[in-house]
Amino acid sequence: MIPVLMVDDHQVVREGLRQVVRQGPELYMVCEAVDGTEAIVKVRQLYPDVVLMDLVLPKLDGLAATAIIRQEMPGTHVLVLANGLGVGTSVMEALHSEANSYLLKDVSASELCLAIRVVARGLGYLPKMYGKLGVQSRAQAILTTMRLSLVSSEASFTKGTHFLPSRRPGVLERKEKR
Repeated sequence: MIPVLMVDDHQVVREGLRQVVRQGPELYMVCEAVDGTEAIVKVRQLYPDVVLMDLVLPKLDGLAATAIIRQEMPGTHVLVLANGLGVGTSVMEALHSEANSYLLKDVSASELCLAIRVVARGLGYLPKMYGKLGVQSRAQAILTTMRLSLVSSEASFTKGTHFLPSRRPGVLERKEKR
């Protein structure tokens, strides 16, 4: 089972995400938070594997909360869920805060569940569309410095790691070179 903590200040978004997480048989919602400060407290108490983090939050924004969570609890992985404004810049800012993934809130339920599973394994996940936005190669460079392998629907290679095609569309399985 993969424990997930959700952070969003909009109740309707939290209700929708709760339904999506219930669709993943190995996922469960351990807790919810409405701002960055509350998220940090909940992560310290509950040690979830994955945090679904909004960027625009009261008290402490999602970028600052992500940086603190990743620094203090490196075993907790952060998947940013954001609105579509300024995607290229926001992706880079989120990854610099050490988020494992950045998805838009219009992502399909199946892709979100897939991204949660990938991120829970300690991998980075970015959708294929980011290649068209010109951020995939810059994002891969950031993830590489974080020692995370990028998983997406396009083949990616990092030093010491290669990827094998998966039976699941959009995912490449990581296999360490020996």
